[in-house]
Amino acid sequence: MNTSLQKIRLYIKTVSALKKSRFYLSTSTVGVKSVKRKDKKTQLKTFGFDEDFLRSALIDFRKIILNGEPTNFFVICNIIEKGSFSDILKRKVRTIRKEFSETLNKDVTLYDRQTNDKPKDVLDKWLNGKYFHQEKDKRQSINKMSFIVHVHKLVFVATVLDLSKIAVKLSDILDLYLKNNKARERSL
Repeated sequence: MNTSLQKIRLYIKTVSALKKSRFYLSTSTVGVKSVKRKDKKTQLKTFGFDEDFLRSALIDFRKIILNGEPTNFFVICNIIEKGSFSDILKRKVRTIRKEFSETLNKDVTLYDRQTNDKPKDVLDKWLNGKYFHQEKDKRQSINKMSFIVHVHKLVFVATVLDLSKIAVKLSDILDLYLKNNKARERSL
């Protein structure tokens, strides 16, 4: 079996696990609301997702977002683009890749200490400053956000969900393509 085909199959398997995660299945609308505390002060809280479900889903999500992973979204797109695949598949993958890139790079402005992070920056801060690596500068950046931290986290959660849905689109198309073209697999 060819290495490219193995990577595609591993991507499909990884995204399948993400698609079956409780976070993916149970999260549809996320938001921020203000809540009165016992001391009568107002506090912002995120809602619409379960933190434990999010943490669990991030195990598979990071495999599609991190550079250097064989299941990285862009690695898989490059395999299709450079491989001997149909022009129709390549066009579909280009469209999905564009959607993924636009989601990572759209403008999101949060006004607190001049925070103006794109979703890719928000992902980087939360994945590497909170959930996985505990990088000091990223953790400090999150801690310095005061009340806006909940909005920043909301952008993180929404971005994880949006990118997961796009990754599922790619996975579904590739899975269908491979099932319909079993005879061509040997040439990949």
